[in-house]
Amino acid sequence: MSNEVPSPITEGGGSKSLLKLAVPLLALFGVVFGVVFLSQNAPKDPDAENKAVKPGEGGGAEPPLRFFTSARAWDHPDLNGPYRDLPLLAPSAMVPEDGSRTWAWSLQDRIAQGVYEPSPDVRRAPFWFENRNPNSVTVQLKGVSCSSCSGGRLAALPAEATKHLLQHAALAAIPTGTLSGFSVGMIEPAAGLFAEPAALQRAGRKTLEWTEYKFEHHPNAKFNVPAANNTDGWSPQWGILELTFTVGGKGADLLSNPGTQVKPLRAAFATQVDGTSRAGGNEFMIAYEVAPGCELSRATIDVGKLDQLSGDQTHKILVFSSTRGPGSEFGDLTVPACLVQTATGTTDTGGFFEVTKVERVPDTELVSTAVWLEAERKRPARVRAAYWITLVVRPKVGDKRMEIGAIDRTVAVSTGAVVQQLKVTGMLKGVVRLDDDRTDVALQTFKGGEGTVQKVTILTEKTDTQLALVDEECSPRFYQYELTKQPNRGGLGCYELKITVPKGKQYGNAKGDIVLEIKGGSGQRVRIPIRGSATF
Repeated sequence: MSNEVPSPITEGGGSKSLLKLAVPLLALFGVVFGVVFLSQNAPKDPDAENKAVKPGEGGGAEPPLRFFTSARAWDHPDLNGPYRDLPLLAPSAMVPEDGSRTWAWSLQDRIAQGVYEPSPDVRRAPFWFENRNPNSVTVQLKGVSCSSCSGGRLAALPAEATKHLLQHAALAAIPTGTLSGFSVGMIEPAAGLFAEPAALQRAGRKTLEWTEYKFEHHPNAKFNVPAANNTDGWSPQWGILELTFTVGGKGADLLSNPGTQVKPLRAAFATQVDGTSRAGGNEFMIAYEVAPGCELSRATIDVGKLDQLSGDQTHKILVFSSTRGPGSEFGDLTVPACLVQTATGTTDTGGFFEVTKVERVPDTELVSTAVWLEAERKRPARVRAAYWITLVVRPKVGDKRMEIGAIDRTVAVSTGAVVQQLKVTGMLKGVVRLDDDRTDVALQTFKGGEGTVQKVTILTEKTDTQLALVDEECSPRFYQYELTKQPNRGGLGCYELKITVPKGKQYGNAKGDIVLEIKGGSGQRVRIPIRGSATF
């Protein structure tokens, strides 16, 4: 083994540079260790040594390039059981159809981001390979699923960099201490590959020379890989094909479909051993989700049927982010602001619906929170930061009572520029109801040019209950509303509500509310939704 000591790599600070590299060390080690392991354990043809290819020959068993992986996707860990607090060591949560567990997961996939917010930033997925041929190899793009949002670049690792990396990996494997393989001994060779080019040049090291294309402009992009020259057994000709992509998505689409699974990015390449007739091909896939900066564990709360004697209800909702948290490129998840709105979009200040508490989930509880969320949503969950919000629903506040009728509220939950909506639905039964026990007034379909008139009957449990129309709060405002007392019916009070839609005033779907008030006492109100459709 060589005793050569490479020149130190500094960026104006020596040890500070190494400390900067130590922060993402786990990610780098996952790549490097995975490549070393796969290169040493890649399937080999038992007769390959007897079929060695000489320069210019066209036969042989060796493929043009050996890629160690061909897909990249976040590997969701199974955190149920003994690995609950060891996500990097847990088996994959994806169980094959035969029910067997597999440990053949990739550390690169385990620590992959997997979920992105839409942005113009360029994302990168590296695929390492080895050329074992004594000839150079040409790599050419044959097709890609999204040329406008993707590109690629390729670099061949310098022989001395590969040698340095393998020798340090061998030393790191010696059991000199707990997790020695993840020790700072891997920082130096990793820095030799991924440090800033200027720092490498000052240290007299060769930098990675990338050939890069935007596939939209170069649909037949070509790359070249040098021939193998591994005479000492420590200098295989490795390289990195890095596919680049940007993550798009419309804000409105994400709000209605959080955690949107987009179609994977797929790219196909042809490989040719130069000077021979031997050719091959490789296909790559990158799977990821697009998500907003924050999501809710549920989109609706149904409080059921309430009455005058119903007590308060308490509901807890998780506000979480798959992309934001401490150290995230997207920033931390800010404290949610909550605003309760009525069906018409005005702020509800009555106190019947109130967010009483907002609590940050401690980092130590994020794993258990993710396990809970996965069971709640019946799909894999990644939680980088989260808050619990507590919503209290009160049928009565002091002397005031909630409006009788359909419950329709929206809690707007905002973190930064991202706003999610929590719908609260149900029914409050009271002393006033429609005679057919409907929860709304359904106008029959009518021609907008002719208008329409519809009458409905409203009953009260007591014959002496007095109702009044709150005309200024009824909508649509251009409708005409008229409430008339009718003779009592079977021990119940009775009113007729007449709704007039003027000619030529309504076209398309009609939506609004009729507001009544019970005179005397608490002055409780009744809100009855109105729906309909007007044709041309």
